[in-house]
Amino acid sequence: MHVRYCTLPVNDDPSILKPRQMRVGDGFAALYVDDRIEPDERALAQLRQLLLAPGVVSPIVALPDIHFKARNPAPTGTVVAVEGGVIPLAIDAGINCGMRVHLLGLSADELGDDGVGAFFAAIRARVPTGWHPNDVVDDAQMKDVLERGAAATLEREDGRGGPLERIENGGAVPTALVEQAIPRGAWRRGRRGLGVLGGGNHFLELHVVEEVLHEHAGLLGIAPRQLAVILHSGSGVVGKTVGLFFGPRGERSGRSAARFELEKAAYHLRRGDRAARRGYFRRGAFQLLPADSSEGRRCLAAMAAAANFGYANRVALGAAVEASAAEVFGSGVEAPLLYDVSHNLVQAEVHDGRSLYIHRQGASRALPASRMSHDPVFSVTGQPFPVPGSMGADSFICVARETVAATFCSANHGAGRLLDKPEARREFTVEGVESEMVRRNIALFKDGAREGIAEQAPGAFKDIGAVLDVMERTGIATAVARTAPLGVLKG
Repeated sequence: MHVRYCTLPVNDDPSILKPRQMRVGDGFAALYVDDRIEPDERALAQLRQLLLAPGVVSPIVALPDIHFKARNPAPTGTVVAVEGGVIPLAIDAGINCGMRVHLLGLSADELGDDGVGAFFAAIRARVPTGWHPNDVVDDAQMKDVLERGAAATLEREDGRGGPLERIENGGAVPTALVEQAIPRGAWRRGRRGLGVLGGGNHFLELHVVEEVLHEHAGLLGIAPRQLAVILHSGSGVVGKTVGLFFGPRGERSGRSAARFELEKAAYHLRRGDRAARRGYFRRGAFQLLPADSSEGRRCLAAMAAAANFGYANRVALGAAVEASAAEVFGSGVEAPLLYDVSHNLVQAEVHDGRSLYIHRQGASRALPASRMSHDPVFSVTGQPFPVPGSMGADSFICVARETVAATFCSANHGAGRLLDKPEARREFTVEGVESEMVRRNIALFKDGAREGIAEQAPGAFKDIGAVLDVMERTGIATAVARTAPLGVLKG
C-alpha cells in the first residue's frame, strides 16, 4: 500500500509536550494524550483500521478527547487528512454538529431568584428538542437554506443569531443541485426541523464566567461573573440521513430500518456507479470516493448542503437565545454571538502546500491568529471556541495558538467519554444523575424520554481539567475563561 505523508510544522519549543506516535505499517497517528486520558483499546483498534484506509495521509491526529463510539467505525476526537477524495465513514453521521457561544450583557449577580428558570422557560417556548408540530419553511425556503446556510436564516430572523463574520466559513459551504443531493425524506422532514436543538448529547446551557484565565478574555468581551450561553446542535435529520445514506452504521432496527433502507436504495439506484453503491451498504467499509468522480461530487454536494442546514439551524437557535434574553432580562440586555464552529465536517483545505480533504470527527476547526486576519479581534487572539465538560462540570472558552498547525488546525471539542452511551446507561441511573445535578446546584431541564439522562452522567466523561491541561501543554490552544453551568436543557 502506498502511504502518503503530510509534513506538519514541528513544535521545537521544549516546553511543549510532544504527541505520542502509533505506527501501523508505514503510516502513523499522532496521539495528543498522556497517562491520565489514555484512549481505550477499542479506540486504538479503530485508529489502526483507519490508518489502512485508502487515501489517508499520515499523520492521523488523535486529540485529547479521543474515545470509542460503538456506532461509528472511526473514533471520536480524530482528524483525518485525505488526498483526492472523501471517506464518508471517517466522520459521524451527524454532519456539521457544532457549538456556539453567546455572551450576555448581564452578570450572574443580576439574575434574581428565578432568573435561570425564567430564561429556560422562554427558551423552551421557542426551541423544541424534537420537531416543530408543523413545517416552519416551505420548499423554496428549504432550498434557500440548503444553498446559502446561515445567511438564509439570518434574513428570516432579522439579523439575530449572527453576524456571518462570527460563523465558521461565513455560515455556508458552496454546493449545487441540492434538490438531487438531499434525499427526499430528509428534505420533507427537514421542513419541520429548523430551529431544533435535538437529543442525545445536544444541549443548551446557561453559564457564569467563574474565572478569567488570560488577558485575551477582555478582548473577546468576556468578564468575571458574566453570563454566557453555550449550545451544541447540528443539522438534525438532514445531516443524519446524508451520513447514513453514504455509509452504514447499524443505528436502526425493526420496521423503521426497513423503510429507511428502501429509501436509501431508491436514492442510490437512480444515480451513481454500481461499485461505489455496494460500499454504502457494507458496514464499516472505509470507502474512498474520489472528489473528481460522480460519486465523490454527489457525496460532497450532499454533505455541503447538510452542513448549510446545520449552520442555519444554529443561527435559529442563537436567535432564540437573543430573543429569550431580551424577554426575560430586559430589552437592553443583548446576547451577541462570540463564535460558531463545527466539529463534524469534511472541508477542503491547504496544509503543507497541498490540497487535502480534512475530516474532523468530533474535532473543532481552530484557526490561529495568523489565519484570522479578516477579524480585528481574532487576528490578535486567535479563533475562539468552547471546550465543554460534562453537564455537571466546568467548561472553558479557548483560543487557538499558532502551534495548532501541527493538528491540521484542529482542537478537541470537549472532555470526551470514558463510557459509551450504552455503557453509561448500565452504570448510572436517571435518579442518581438528577440527584447529582441537584447537589451541584445545576438546574436540569429535560424534554423527551428521561432515560437519556443516564447517558449524559457526569461520571461517564473524562476529567475536563486533565483534558484541558494536555490541550494547553501540547500547544493546541489557550484557555481564556472558565465557566460553570447554572442550567442545562437536554433533548
